[in-house]
Amino acid sequence: MAAAELLTADFVGLIDSRVAGPTPYTTRERARIRAQCGYLVRLCKEAADLIGSASGASSLDRDVPVQRIVRDLNALSLHSFVNPAANLELYGRVLTGLDAGTPFL
Repeated sequence: MAAAELLTADFVGLIDSRVAGPTPYTTRERARIRAQCGYLVRLCKEAADLIGSASGASSLDRDVPVQRIVRDLNALSLHSFVNPAANLELYGRVLTGLDAGTPFL
C-alpha cells in the first residue's frame, strides 16, 4: 500500500501542476499517467487478494465486505483505462515512438 500511495502522489502531483497553469500534457505524460494508474490498480488488487486470502473461506459470503472489495477490484482491473497490461503496453508504444494505438490518450 505504501508503494501505491507513492505512485499516486507522483501522478497526482503532475496533474496538480498542470491544472494550475496553461501548459498542456505531452503525449508521453498522458501515457505515463495511464501506465501509473494501471500499475496502481495492480498493486491495490494484489493487496486485496492477499487480505482476501488471509480472511479464509467465510470471507466469500456475500455479506462480508472483503469479498466485495476483492470482486470490485477484479472488475475494475478489467476496464481498459486502468488495465495494467494494456496501459503498460500503451506507455511502451509511446516511449518507443509508435502510435499509441488508442484515441483515448
